[in-house]
Amino acid sequence: MAAPSPEQENKPPLSQSLPALLLAAILVFVVFHELSLFPSPARELPYSEFKQLVLKKQVADLKIGTNTIHGSLLEGAVPAPPVEPAPLVPSTQPAPHQFTTYRVDDPNLVAELEARGIAFSGQADTGWFTTLLSWLLPFVMLLLFWGAYMKRLGTSVVG
Repeated sequence: MAAPSPEQENKPPLSQSLPALLLAAILVFVVFHELSLFPSPARELPYSEFKQLVLKKQVADLKIGTNTIHGSLLEGAVPAPPVEPAPLVPSTQPAPHQFTTYRVDDPNLVAELEARGIAFSGQADTGWFTTLLSWLLPFVMLLLFWGAYMKRLGTSVVG
């Protein structure tokens, strides 16, 4: 009987490489899931341009936050982009009819919006902590799952 070659001795059995493949698959799923939750970035407008669009009634669905205002531009405000098939991975290009602007101290803004019949609502701006938590929590859950799985197999995650 021939002795196994050094290549075969160093090769881990499938039962040991399966958890690594499972972890990689879960990690890829979590990354794509997180990317799909974030909408494509909106076009950034200067506040002065936003005010001109309000006067012309070319904005809708405004969400007024503590520091920012998000909304939609109506059809006449920007030219429509050519229709392209949707990519599999979310695009980093700005959405053509979505915009954001930084809010300035403007006590007349609400009165102007109401006078022109533009729908608006308040929105809490998410801070850096919420964003960090949305990325960190799935990662910690994944590590806990991985550790429990490895402990069940009888191996230690930390050597």
